[in-house]
Amino acid sequence: MICKFLILFHFLSVFGLNSAPKEHQIKAWVEIEGELDALSVKAKIENTGEKNVFLNYELETFSRSRIKKQKTLEKGKILALKRSVYALSESRLNVRTTEELCVKIKVLLDDQIVALDSVIFQGVK
Repeated sequence: MICKFLILFHFLSVFGLNSAPKEHQIKAWVEIEGELDALSVKAKIENTGEKNVFLNYELETFSRSRIKKQKTLEKGKILALKRSVYALSESRLNVRTTEELCVKIKVLLDDQIVALDSVIFQGVK
């Protein structure tokens, strides 16, 4: 009886694994490099899956100091070909040591979030 149960369980688990849909394998990240007076901010995505997919992305940059607050939001669409890396946006910023900088990227597929990343740079206060 136990042997029949194990065989049935094994069959169902293998059958279930083979019929499960593959998720889209999308990675997103933000790179910040350089010195304070000339920071380079890059947002990149990578499609490691086996299908080409249309993606929407939102890139939000927020900087705050004692004097001012600045927020930018960039939205766009991209066709991510299989097994490829894309640079979505690149900008250069002049940041003071008293400023706080936050960069967030959100990648959407059919109004569902498939990748997120954020970087926070906080200067000396």
